[in-house]
Amino acid sequence: MTDEQLPATLLFRQNSSAGLRGFVAVAGLICLFPTYDLLIRPGVAVLQLGMLPMWIISLGALALGLMLLAAAVLGISRTVIFDPAAGEMLELSAADFGLRWRRRHGFRYLGSPDVVRDRDSDGPPYYRVVIPCAGMKRPIEIERYPDEAAARAAAQRISAVIAQHGR
Repeated sequence: MTDEQLPATLLFRQNSSAGLRGFVAVAGLICLFPTYDLLIRPGVAVLQLGMLPMWIISLGALALGLMLLAAAVLGISRTVIFDPAAGEMLELSAADFGLRWRRRHGFRYLGSPDVVRDRDSDGPPYYRVVIPCAGMKRPIEIERYPDEAAARAAAQRISAVIAQHGR
């Protein structure tokens, strides 16, 4: 198959929602509590050898809490790329504070994309484009849309890229 016959690369970008950022911020604040509870509140001399386990626990919780707060403030972005030339779907996740990770899924392991309607308790329903992947219990979420027509159009574009590669 020549490069002229390959469909264009599909790219989907997602940023952290306000609700997710709020949840991560609350989790970060909760992680700061052990530092206060183990080192500041007891009123004992914290520079004793017997307090070493408390220091280790407190510093670990403090580091986790600060990382979660940074994630809440800076956010995490996710990019899904369907690359027909490589025959794979690439998931890239990145945070502005240095964490990065990636997952690759070959087109041969992907099923056909589907549109799932999700009803939110405090707002209108939204539609998720998901794609099953061999070896995974839950399908991979590609993108969310406020209307079903846009979600179905995205699912059809994904199907076309995967089907075109298989030929």
